[in-house]
Amino acid sequence: YDLALQHAEESLRICQEIKNPLMLSSAFNVLANVYRQQKRYKECEQAALAFFEADTTHIQAKMNSLYNLVVSNIHMGNKEKAAGYFDRYTNVKDQHIEQNVQQALLDMETKYETEKKEARIASLEKEKALFFGLATAVVLVLLLAIVLLFYHHRLNVQKRKLAEQKLLQLEQEQQLIAT
Repeated sequence: YDLALQHAEESLRICQEIKNPLMLSSAFNVLANVYRQQKRYKECEQAALAFFEADTTHIQAKMNSLYNLVVSNIHMGNKEKAAGYFDRYTNVKDQHIEQNVQQALLDMETKYETEKKEARIASLEKEKALFFGLATAVVLVLLLAIVLLFYHHRLNVQKRKLAEQKLLQLEQEQQLIAT
């Protein structure tokens, strides 16, 4: 923890120079964690409070700092302060759980909507394939009907020509018989 403390203090110094609130709050959090492990509860409390001055947007880090404040105040004998920080910790944790539940619900809703859209797309694609197959079948039936009509017409023409030829032949035979 001594080496961790040196690195945390160096990190804090650098973060103060570059004035990045998020990194600065993280450095205070790490410093408070090290002080808590070393049982330096007054310094732990100061570092945890400094976290709240730097940045309080990250919920996990906020919960960690509140935890450090609860533990350090319990060990320093400040039960009322510890209870107050514990209440804040519970509220933040509940808020975090609520956000996770809301995010899970949003994710599930998005997944449901996506699956519903994919099912609709698959249904439309099947419908399109069915329509294409039906259209192809109709075209083939029409072509077959046209071919059959053409064939029937041709047979009729051939029968008529054959009948005309027979008639012509009969006429010729009658003329021969008459002559």
